Formats: sequence, structure tokens, C-alpha cells
Amino acid sequence: MIYGREVRLPIELQFETRFEKEVDIEEQLLDRIFALINYLPEQISIAKQNINYSQEKSKERHDRKLRKIEQFEIGDKVLIYNMKHHAEHGNKFKPQWHKEWYYIHDTYQNGAYKL
Repeated sequence: MIYGREVRLPIELQFETRFEKEVDIEEQLLDRIFALINYLPEQISIAKQNINYSQEKSKERHDRKLRKIEQFEIGDKVLIYNMKHHAEHGNKFKPQWHKEWYYIHDTYQNGAYKL
């Protein structure tokens, strides 16, 4: 059976009469329609469950890969990254951090700090 229909060999097509073909096709169509009516809602609900499960797993994998944002407190000692050296070519061996340490004096929204 392929897609809910009986297999038809080429030799059978040569010896069939036109009337038998029409009756066979109508029966096959009715059988297929009834099968779709009976099984389609169940298959749709299974597909929805699978989609929800897949989306949950995808969200879990995405959330695991997210970097945690470091929250600093007032008085923490920090280094500052020197973006000027980062953008220049040929500065592979230059230090990319400022030499001196800074202390946080105040915290603002969206990860902004006063040094």
C-alpha cells in the first residue's frame, strides 16, 4: 500500500475495463476520505505536542548558551578594555587592557557604571 491505495501493476491496467476503474477509484477515494476524517485530528494533536516539545528543548539549549551578565557592585576593582588597540592592525602583542585598576563609584541602568 502506498498512501492508502492498493498497488496497481501495469499489466492490470491493460486488462481492466473502464467501469471497473471508475468503481475502484470511487471506493479508494471514499476510503481515503474516511481515513483522513478519522485519523487527521489525532495526527494534528500529536504534531502540536511534538512542536511544543521541540520548541521547549530549543529554548533550553538557547538559554544554556547565553552569557551571564556580570553585575558589579560599588567599590569593585575593575580593568578597562582598550578598544583603540583592538581596532588597529599589527597590534597583536600590545596590551589590550589599561594598566591601572579602576573602582566603581556608582551603578546605572543597562550595565553602565561610573568609575
